[in-house]
Amino acid sequence: MTRLFDVAVATFLVLVFQRGAQGNKKCSEKVADVVFLLDSSYSIWQYQFQTQLSFLKNMVNSFTIGSNNIRVGVATFSTNVRLDVALNEHMKKHDLQRAIGQLQYMAGGTRTGDAIRFAHTQMFTPAKGSRPWAAHIAILITDGLSYRPNETSLQASIARSKGIEMFAIGVGEGVDETELRAIASYPDASHVFRVENYGALKHIEKALASKACHKANATDPTPDDTEEEEKHKDAARKRCGGKPADVYFLLDSSSSIWRPQFESQVTFVSQLLNVFDLGPDRTRVGVGSYSDDVHNIVSFTDDQNVHSVKKALQRSPYLTGSTQTGKAIHYVRTQGFSKARQNVAHVIIILTDGQSANTTHTLQEAQKARDQGIYVFAVGIGSQTDVDELMEIASDPDENFMFYVDDFGGLKNIQELLAIKACDVPVPDYQGDQALSDCRITKPTDVIFVYDSASVSKLESDVISDTIRKLVEKMDSDPDLVRFGLVRGNCFKGDNIDLRTGAKADVLLNLLQKSHHHGLHHLLRKVRLHGFLAADDEMRSRARKVMVLFVGAKMADPVAVETEMKRLNFQGVKLVVVAVDTAKENIEMLRTQASVPPLEIETNEHLRDSDEDLFEKFCDINNPQD
Repeated sequence: MTRLFDVAVATFLVLVFQRGAQGNKKCSEKVADVVFLLDSSYSIWQYQFQTQLSFLKNMVNSFTIGSNNIRVGVATFSTNVRLDVALNEHMKKHDLQRAIGQLQYMAGGTRTGDAIRFAHTQMFTPAKGSRPWAAHIAILITDGLSYRPNETSLQASIARSKGIEMFAIGVGEGVDETELRAIASYPDASHVFRVENYGALKHIEKALASKACHKANATDPTPDDTEEEEKHKDAARKRCGGKPADVYFLLDSSSSIWRPQFESQVTFVSQLLNVFDLGPDRTRVGVGSYSDDVHNIVSFTDDQNVHSVKKALQRSPYLTGSTQTGKAIHYVRTQGFSKARQNVAHVIIILTDGQSANTTHTLQEAQKARDQGIYVFAVGIGSQTDVDELMEIASDPDENFMFYVDDFGGLKNIQELLAIKACDVPVPDYQGDQALSDCRITKPTDVIFVYDSASVSKLESDVISDTIRKLVEKMDSDPDLVRFGLVRGNCFKGDNIDLRTGAKADVLLNLLQKSHHHGLHHLLRKVRLHGFLAADDEMRSRARKVMVLFVGAKMADPVAVETEMKRLNFQGVKLVVVAVDTAKENIEMLRTQASVPPLEIETNEHLRDSDEDLFEKFCDINNPQD
């Protein structure tokens, strides 16, 4: 490490001791559970591991060890994690230092995320001596990039959300600075340490010990801690002040959440408003609650202020129902942001306490939101949360956009950090919602909707009909510009026998042997031969020809269907395909023949909410890049 670093460390030591000159003197008054996580991977030599132990013993020497004072735990990590000292194992300084001196070098990979997870799930527990009223502190030492950086940042986020103050010490040149900041608590300046080598650890012993001791009793905050909290809030306000953004909060109101827990979400948003600077040229907020459906509570308006939004929040309805997270995201990106401003950052902050009712739909909607230029923050609450789903919902990188708290009370621990990260997002170059609003039909267009009514139920037919109705309403209905057609059934002579004419038994039996369901390919053939007739209308002969095809789970003779689609393509017909619960082999064929990637939908229930997505497909056809 350069001489400049030594100067920086010295300066930091001065600042620490100026702020709390009595820190070591009052260390005996502090109640804290301190866990050290020691790197023992292949990149560390035996003597370097011993240097870590000497550093740790010197740190312990600065503490007042005791059952009612500071307790120390130690874990060593490489490919595996080893519990060396539990928090309730040694209550005398001499015994603790002797145990530390006997720790053995392990060797292996750098699974830092596993070590942090082990600490917050196995070490900071009553069974291992952790006290709920004590300050919880974890000090991690590492000399290289972790095996899975995303997992490391995720576990650190979970640890911080549980109230654990995280310190990260990087040794040598192989450490990733970004990862250290992702591990450490805020602010980085007082929680991230860098040294040139293990021998240089002694330079930060006093500073780190003083900082650890300065952490106050968790249930009895000192004036210093209150002052620190206010500094965090002030920092958040300065970062957000005057910065324009439209931020929409989605509050989980499913049946797994009790009313007091829902109220905790309302309080969380209400307190965040104190950080944002609301105004027509600054930040505007929207709020909605969701379960089976979405209830809009606050819309984006220029006249909103903190008082009016808080008043509306107090009237937030508690809904109950299933966790339809995908439907909630769909609502916000298609309707909630319909009144959003352009050229400002668009942000969704989703709060949830469990896995969504339909993960596939949720992830599809989250991806579409991100594609529209919307930044998505995902906040998981409680043990039932699907962390993998949260990571898929959130924008990248996960450490900036995904948060986890142990319970609803823990939401207060992430208020300022979430506000800062939400305010820091840049305005994207592309926002898809604007692109959709600019979709206009300017050329004569003939659109034929096609589905095989004989292969779907009455309910499915109604859903398809309703989807078509919504799409037509979004288009220009001027008959001189747009004409619509519908083909959904076959009508072939000879399918019926009238009793007035009668028939012999052999004629009836022969007719019964013939299928009355002629299949989708017959409908496509009908459209190809008779659907787009220009007659003597010169304008219609030049009209763009578009077919919107709905395909379900049942498809008779897919080879014949593919042949008819090829012929339609050859005639210049643009094919938009909506595939609902369609077999994988048929999907591959449809992807090949469709003019734009098919709209793939898992169930007919999700088809009800697909009109905006279908409109996007139509816009892609209507406004080709050439």
